[in-house]
Amino acid sequence: MRPIQFKVFGYKTEIQYSFLFLALFYWMNGMSRGHPLWFDLTFIAVVFISIIVHELGHAFLITNRGFQVNRIALHGLGGDVTGNHGRAKPQDRLLISIAGPAAGLALGLPFLILQLLGIFDASYVIATVITMFVWVNIIWSLFNLLPMLPLDGGHAFSSLLKMFRVSKPLSKSSYLGIITGIIVMIIGIRMGRFFLAFIGGYCAYYSYRQYVHI
Repeated sequence: MRPIQFKVFGYKTEIQYSFLFLALFYWMNGMSRGHPLWFDLTFIAVVFISIIVHELGHAFLITNRGFQVNRIALHGLGGDVTGNHGRAKPQDRLLISIAGPAAGLALGLPFLILQLLGIFDASYVIATVITMFVWVNIIWSLFNLLPMLPLDGGHAFSSLLKMFRVSKPLSKSSYLGIITGIIVMIIGIRMGRFFLAFIGGYCAYYSYRQYVHI
């Protein structure tokens, strides 16, 4: 079956079934924990909007730098943008890498301000939605800047090394990604945050695969 396809600001966008499966899994897990229906559906919507904004940040910079975007995809591990920007200069690739987290931070900042001001604290629903936007956009965007692959921070660090003509930039960035991923995994295990541990472990494994194939 073909993925769900539509356009956002002229960019071909598709929702792969792994994203829908993960959303369904989250909803069913929420039901088993007694979450109200609106809570899980709202969180899924917030994640959907946030990923779109994040990937649009990448797409806008790719277009701005004179390259072509083939498509934006949402999948079980978040999203990605494919295009012909693989041949871009290191400084352009650095900007493209950080554009996604920057877009997420820009989306989350107004909600963070509302949360700090406490204007909607009297409304549980509105305050909860605000918290969701803060966590998904502010916290995740900052986490996404950690120097481990395939996160944006890992790609940005590699581009930065290339800019300064550091020898073996891919090896060094992959090696740092392995170390960072292992640290994140250990922190996740010690905190009982097994999703965080999974992300750290996956990034360490991904970085290792990149390291051995260089």
